[in-house]
Amino acid sequence: HLEDLLKRDTRGVIVTTIHKFDGIRQRIIIRHNVIILVDEAHRSQEGDLGIDMRAALPNAFRFGFTGTPIDRGKVGKGTFKTFGSPADAEGYHDKYGINESIEDGATLPLYYTLVATQLWLNRVTLDQQFSELLEEFYALVDEEGAASQEALSRLLQRADKLMAVLKSPDRIDAIAQHIAQHFLDHVLPLGFKGIVVTPDREACMLYKQALDKYLPDDWAVVVYSDNPKKDSAAMRALYLDTDQEKLVRKAYRDPDKLPKLLIVTEKLLTGYDAPVAYCMYLDKPLKDHTLLQAIARVNRPYPNKHNGLVVDYIGVFADLQRALAFDQQSYNAGVLDLDLLKQRFIDLQTAAEQMLAPVNMAQVEGRTERIIEHFFEETARDPFLRLTEELADVYTV
Repeated sequence: HLEDLLKRDTRGVIVTTIHKFDGIRQRIIIRHNVIILVDEAHRSQEGDLGIDMRAALPNAFRFGFTGTPIDRGKVGKGTFKTFGSPADAEGYHDKYGINESIEDGATLPLYYTLVATQLWLNRVTLDQQFSELLEEFYALVDEEGAASQEALSRLLQRADKLMAVLKSPDRIDAIAQHIAQHFLDHVLPLGFKGIVVTPDREACMLYKQALDKYLPDDWAVVVYSDNPKKDSAAMRALYLDTDQEKLVRKAYRDPDKLPKLLIVTEKLLTGYDAPVAYCMYLDKPLKDHTLLQAIARVNRPYPNKHNGLVVDYIGVFADLQRALAFDQQSYNAGVLDLDLLKQRFIDLQTAAEQMLAPVNMAQVEGRTERIIEHFFEETARDPFLRLTEELADVYTV
């Protein structure tokens, strides 16, 4: 039907999917006054379907929309090579960054915290070996230009030594115990939910088994694609059919329903929005666009939710510039170290105490009058009010 519309040189708006260009005739329309608007432009243009579309409409003007443009790959500059503007130094026609999104209230800031490797790596030699394995993997990601969840997952399957460390039983059990305690202490009391991101599909099953030892077994649900020919019986037991997955997706969005935790590796890391998700427990070596796609699951506004939180078990955020080497100016207010925030709270508290020092807060008698007198002038009162407002905001995180 699409090919028939194009053959007849139909004028107007045609809404279609990239799959409909599969095998379509080349140069079917060669005029220039054709405009193509491509959503999810970072993914849809990677393979043969994007080539087929461009071959069918070779002279069209193409505009790509994506939240995670690819700035480099094995060939050329990815999204910017295909859609970029030569008039802009960075290659954008128009840009709406994370910082702007937070200012507009469309998303929330994200804080991350690194869990000490001593939790699951007790020997220095193993710690060093793990770091070397990670560096080798990240080098492979850069070399292959893996910029999608699927491409990164395929590369992980080639990193045998790294995966052996990541999926070792003692390590998974230790992390699962930490996740359970952190969830009970810091997420559940707020009325929010969490997402556990694992290295691969088998790891999803292993984390489910481990978490069930420390939390009720109906709190966590695995969501992954099935592969009956390769999967073990334990993995097949966790399959969800289409209707079951729809119910899980819907129930997870409701704070009063189960599950409270999703265990995923690839599925639901893009395109699934559940604003009640507050905390991501990250145990997959993501980078650049795959990392941005994943952590965006927990930065959606929700009542009484001031931020999202990422608990990093793999050291992804140990080097933020490496983890998010792409377009660093866009996220400098959106992805922040929780430890720095804790220090900021201490600094603000100290500053508040210094402002109150002349009032003699220890003496109860006449304290209210002394406070009123001390802050009577706006020059003294306004800075204190601004400081306490920021202190309250930081405390709620």
